[in-house]
Amino acid sequence: LIFILVLAWVVDMTVRPATNQDTLELALATRERTKFRTFDDQAIPQLYPLTTNLLQENVAGPGMTLHFNFMAALIVWPAVVALAWMLFATFVDADLWVLGTRKFGTPRHNCILVAWGYETQRRLMWAKVAFLWIVYLGTFFGSLAFAAFQLRKYRELDRDNVTIKDYAAMVRGLPHLDGSKHVEVDLKAAIENASGERVVGTSICWDFKAHASDVHEILDDELSDLIAERMKPVVTRRDWSIVRRKLHAMEKAIFCKERHAFEGPSKDDQITAMLTGLHTCHAGFVVFETEDARMRAVKKLVRGFEFEGAGCVKLESLDEEPSTVQWDNFGHSTSSELTLRIIAGLGMILLACAFWAIVFYAPYAYYVLTFNYANGREPGMIVSMSFSMIVVAGNVIMYEVCARISDWVGFKFKDSREACYLILYLIACMLNVLLDMVTTYLVVERITEGLGFRTYFGTPLFRIDEFSIKFETYGMQRALAENTYNYAWPSTFLIPFLIEPVVTITIPWFLGKVVVRNHAEIQGRMAEEWLEMAPHDLGRYADILLNVILGTLLFYFPGGYTWS
Repeated sequence: LIFILVLAWVVDMTVRPATNQDTLELALATRERTKFRTFDDQAIPQLYPLTTNLLQENVAGPGMTLHFNFMAALIVWPAVVALAWMLFATFVDADLWVLGTRKFGTPRHNCILVAWGYETQRRLMWAKVAFLWIVYLGTFFGSLAFAAFQLRKYRELDRDNVTIKDYAAMVRGLPHLDGSKHVEVDLKAAIENASGERVVGTSICWDFKAHASDVHEILDDELSDLIAERMKPVVTRRDWSIVRRKLHAMEKAIFCKERHAFEGPSKDDQITAMLTGLHTCHAGFVVFETEDARMRAVKKLVRGFEFEGAGCVKLESLDEEPSTVQWDNFGHSTSSELTLRIIAGLGMILLACAFWAIVFYAPYAYYVLTFNYANGREPGMIVSMSFSMIVVAGNVIMYEVCARISDWVGFKFKDSREACYLILYLIACMLNVLLDMVTTYLVVERITEGLGFRTYFGTPLFRIDEFSIKFETYGMQRALAENTYNYAWPSTFLIPFLIEPVVTITIPWFLGKVVVRNHAEIQGRMAEEWLEMAPHDLGRYADILLNVILGTLLFYFPGGYTWS
């Protein structure tokens, strides 16, 4: 019912007569201009063709090129591993293709299957061990070589492409000063006098965490004023039904930002009072005319210079681009503060895992645990698809939780935030995998014991207390391998990548269009934000690494699933 109501609401917004078409077209034009372009022979900007080699051509910075090289490596090396396993299965023993994949059946069939699996697994263990040694050594030395290649590639791209960071340096050790002083102007003069190099400009990091929303609101208003787009008076359409007018009012309350921080004739005085009440942090940035000038200044001032009574203000080179600076977090990001927040974030991840386990996973586990497995019966396709969607839901929950934790921790640079997110997301998803493996083990233990499974030597499984012996039994190995495979395919390897373009690109684009076209309150920067594209972040690395870990887990189980 809720889905039908939401769908009807979206359809109504889609067919409703446009009241803000001009602003929508401007916002769409801005979105179009943000796409990366190259220049043809006549110096006319054109979108990059689909045949562009992203492994070599620098389209969106070194990070994008390195990312595509990383993905290429993770396509080529697994293909080599698969080829190696095919050679083993072809020239050593054909049973390596199917070991562990044959289904359970009647008690007699299960006894035959366990005996065959045990004997075959022991007979071919040398082949599995040899294969793993080859994969391990190849991965180890290949990773070292690829890391060296990536580092060299980055340095080449950084050398051949000049960006703002090549002209900028970071200032550390600044004293705490209030907003009544012209700190940027004074710092610029001090650096010029101490270094002898001309400074283009300086940016001080201010402690404005408590006023961040107000500052961003002021900046958004300034951007709207620069493009000469003012808030338009809103007139409710008289020919609309009362239901449509109510929906329009509800949309306005949900989608339209309220400008309330600074209003009235004393707006400028209020802003001035807020800014003069701020204090500087210990850091800032300075931009020089040339890269050589930056290097000479850093070399000369690396031991420090005096500024406003502070005698150890230092100048340092930095690798971060200006767009990655998170200005809000300066002043609240000491090492101890970051550590405590990360620890608290790990606790939040555990709570999120518990929520996923109770709300999503527990009903599935209960059904699988109480299913009648007599005579080889197994849950059908619906249960398999439900499990896939449960895994997808768990990954989405962890994605959102880890993203919010990484924002809350308060890193000064986006690169650090992305690295933290990558690690937290991997930890969270592996906790999900661990929970699933433990649950699967308990379910399989109960099933195999209930069906009277025995070891190769005839010992009933319920009489075995040692975990390692029970874990290594063929029946347990086969069931755990099947569950790991189902977790990987299609739950993690396929479905998220099919859904992601729709969820992160198509749906936001469509909703942004219908919201902007129907609300004249949305103008300027606010309209552009509604139609902005999703950023490309290190979450892509986390998704790929999770897939690699799941693929590696399959090596612990019979070889048929290695081929699968």
